[in-house]
Formats: sequence, C-alpha cells, structure tokens
Amino acid sequence: MHTFPYSIRARIPRSNIRYTLSRMISTSLTIPQANSETLQVSSTKDTEKEVSEKEAKQLEKQREISLKRQLKAEFSVLLQDLPQLTYPKHYKVECINTEDKANTTLREFLKSQQGDVFGVDFEWPPTFIKGQPEKKISLVQICSSNAILLVQTTRMKSFPKELQRFFEDRDLLKTGVNIRMDGLKLHRDFGIKTNGLVELMSFANASKLPEVKKYHMRSLRALTAFFVSYFGSRSVPIANIYLAKTTHGKGRCQNK
Repeated sequence: MHTFPYSIRARIPRSNIRYTLSRMISTSLTIPQANSETLQVSSTKDTEKEVSEKEAKQLEKQREISLKRQLKAEFSVLLQDLPQLTYPKHYKVECINTEDKANTTLREFLKSQQGDVFGVDFEWPPTFIKGQPEKKISLVQICSSNAILLVQTTRMKSFPKELQRFFEDRDLLKTGVNIRMDGLKLHRDFGIKTNGLVELMSFANASKLPEVKKYHMRSLRALTAFFVSYFGSRSVPIANIYLAKTTHGKGRCQNK
C-alpha cells in the first residue's frame, strides 16, 4: 500500500467562482412579471360577476316584497268576503283580576266542562327600546266550548295556583297557533312547565288547504279565515278565543 506525503487540493479559478455566484444571484432574483393586460381582464371579470350577483339578489328581494304585498292584499279581500262570526248567547265571558277569584273561578270552570280541549293564548305589552328585556305576560286567555276566561295576571302579586295546575296537567289539551312559543314564554316569565300543547298549524298543514300553503300566515285569525272560506261558517267551531275581543268590544276586561 502506497502513501502520499502531500495532500492534493483542488484549485478552482477565481473567474469561475465569480461566474457561479453571479449566476446564482441573478437566478434567485429573477421574478416572472405577469402581463398587465391579463390582470386587467381578470379584475374586470370579477367586478362584473360581483355586480351581477348583487343585482340578482336585489331583484329576488324585490320579487319577494312584491309577492308579500300581493298576498296581503288578497288576504284582506278574503276577510271582507267572510261572514261575521259571533259566539252564541250561552257563552259566558268572565274577566278576572285577583288571585283568589282566579283560583275559585278556574276550579269551577274545569268542573263544569264536558271536554278536555281548550283554546289558549297570551298577551303582553310590547317593548319599543332596543335591548330592553321582554315584559311578562299580562293577560291569559282560556276558551272552552261554552265559556271564555280572561285572567289579568299583571294585576296579581303571584301566578294563581289553579292556573298553574291547569297548564301543568298533560291531560288537559291546550290548543293554539305557535303554542309552543307561548309555553316557552310562560316558563320564562313564571317558571311553569306547560304540558298538553297541541299545535293547530300541524292540523292545518295536514288538511292540505290551498290557502294555508299559499299565504303562509301563522295566526289564529288567518287560520279561522281559511277554514271558514273553504268549509263555510257552520263547520267551524265557534269556540274562538279571539271572539271575546273582536265582537263589538264584548268580553273586554274593563279596568275599574
């Protein structure tokens, strides 16, 4: 085996080093420049697309507003053509504004009823200031086949016990439009869990009445109008909780 007493060093000419470094620097700094015309065309297309989408949304919104106005006008005509509903003379309307009277009256009211289906609705004052908490229920309306109770809870120190039992009893069916939201409202205001709720709009949708699908109105007033116009006034139950408030002012609670 032979050994070499001298180490071999490779020498690279300085000119080659300068060339290599300059080549590396020029390559790393080379940035391809896009065509200005291409950028301008692309930007113009994006702007036109945004404008067209915005215009389409505005047109769609205008169509929806126009359709709502048209349906509202048609519904007003429908109401004018309907016969006026009045509750029978045997109906008893009672206004209650004390807790003791509410407990006594409701106890007798439930004993005298032959059925277990009632119409229920709540009223409370509106709020006009943004961020202001919603006001509590001020009026509880209960309707049976022969009587209407108007309970002014806002004038009572606490919620009547018999009224609470009525709402908690799952065997007593409480019907209404958007009744679930009323139940949630009662729980928020007084901590009462309502049972036996029956949504009337579910029956209305199942009936497949053309008016229900056409107008998309979720109110007891609209629902009554649809059924009266379709079946006639004789086939519609007169036990309408709103009749106490809409028939010539009868049945209204009078503040004494």
